[in-house]
Amino acid sequence: MPNPIGKTGTHKRKETFGTQVLTIARVETNLYDDFSEDYEKDEVTGKIMVPTRNGDVKVSDYDVLNGIELTQSATDYMELPVDKDYGVNELIDGYEAEAVPDNVKAQRIESAGYSIGMKKENYAIEALMTGTISPDKTPVTESNVYKKIAAEIANMKKRGMKVKNMRVAVSSDTELALLTDEKFSNSAGALGAELIREGVIGKIAGVATKANYLMPAYVEFIIYDKRFCQKYEIWKKEPSINNLADGKHIGASALQGRLVGGIKVTNPLGVQIKTNGTVTETEPAENEKKKLTIEGPDEVNLSSGGSLLAAIESSFTAKFNAVEVDGTFDYEDVGSTSDGDDLIKIIFTPDSNEYDVADKTVTLKAGPIGEAGGTVIGPSTETPTV
Repeated sequence: MPNPIGKTGTHKRKETFGTQVLTIARVETNLYDDFSEDYEKDEVTGKIMVPTRNGDVKVSDYDVLNGIELTQSATDYMELPVDKDYGVNELIDGYEAEAVPDNVKAQRIESAGYSIGMKKENYAIEALMTGTISPDKTPVTESNVYKKIAAEIANMKKRGMKVKNMRVAVSSDTELALLTDEKFSNSAGALGAELIREGVIGKIAGVATKANYLMPAYVEFIIYDKRFCQKYEIWKKEPSINNLADGKHIGASALQGRLVGGIKVTNPLGVQIKTNGTVTETEPAENEKKKLTIEGPDEVNLSSGGSLLAAIESSFTAKFNAVEVDGTFDYEDVGSTSDGDDLIKIIFTPDSNEYDVADKTVTLKAGPIGEAGGTVIGPSTETPTV
């Protein structure tokens, strides 16, 4: 329905609009919501901490005369990195916020919610992929799919995972194979309304099973215990349509919203991933690669001799969100300081192509390049000397 025509405004409001906005084809999201929110917030640092225990209570035989030894356990906290910060900011030209047609407003706000939900779903899948990869790389078939999933569930149970807390997410191909299995098909009739709303299509060995069409193509199914999948999120600003007052747009508004949070698998053994053995690592787009930082001193002193590369490798680390990343260091000459010291650029190339190459320029305190007693800068195959 259109909004009533107002008496004021910066433009003429239209009276006639379509009664409905065309439907957008969308993929269902159903994994992110399974992540738990068992955390405490450090009021001093603002960090999100997930409480963990180092084991169960120990049971000992009781001695009437001497009693039993006093045991203890400890509560530790695992930091949940709040490293996700994203939002929407879509221009709606020609309409102030109050003049946007109701049906367009509702559809765009709903669309923003879905788009943000899709981003969270992909974050959830990315987190689940840090779990344990099954050694079984043989593709499932209609004749063995139920048995293979049940066998992986049995392995999870041996690790202490609970049936009521576990979920199985299957790919579209695995779902198709399962639908021909009589045991699986019969389990669908016993599902409760709550599980159906969650997207569950059946049970395998008592574990609720759902289809997810966003997982990587080589993944056949993922089994996860929700207790070991943690998330944190908070709206900085819920999606809404606001007038633009940026001094550039006139009679315009924008759909705006912003969300921050974090997501993590706290125990890789709480997630089991079954692939079809055709994993191929593709090169991510440049804007999708994770940005690394090189941490270390601002200068390297080689006055006592030794290998420059060895000094770099022992003094510097490359990290993503405070977690060290594997890779190789190299260096190149980039000039000199006003004091005559050499400047070198330390270059870190990560082993995984999901990260960007990182560099850091530092001062080399070892004398001018090429002179006696100085450091020879060259390819990493050479051994610099002083």
